[in-house]
Amino acid sequence: MRKVILFLFVAAGAAFFFSCASGPSAEAVTLEAAQDRAQAAMEKAKSVKADVAVKTDFAGAMTVYDEAKAASGDAAIPKYLEAEGRFLAAHDLAVTKREEANKQLNKARSDIKAVEDEAEMLQKEQQGGAQ
Repeated sequence: MRKVILFLFVAAGAAFFFSCASGPSAEAVTLEAAQDRAQAAMEKAKSVKADVAVKTDFAGAMTVYDEAKAASGDAAIPKYLEAEGRFLAAHDLAVTKREEANKQLNKARSDIKAVEDEAEMLQKEQQGGAQ
């Protein structure tokens, strides 16, 4: 039974490995597709305000994007694909920063609430002891 299960895992792993290895290469991407992908990635990054939150990363992606626009023909494809990757990385970094900021904000709110509750309890104790 163990050998059958082991064989199934090996077969599934091999199938997964070869299916991933046979994906389309960068050469198969057309210029228009590369432009569209880079544009979509830029818009995705802007949707989370990456141009503000991670300004230097976004600016680097814009520089590569501008270089791709200046390039001609198929030479622009790798630049557009690089810009796409950089825009997506800027998007992910901005999302991570936003999540961290929200965690910190929630912690601060929780701390404020705890201090307010403690102050209210102390005030009640003082009023109860004064009577």
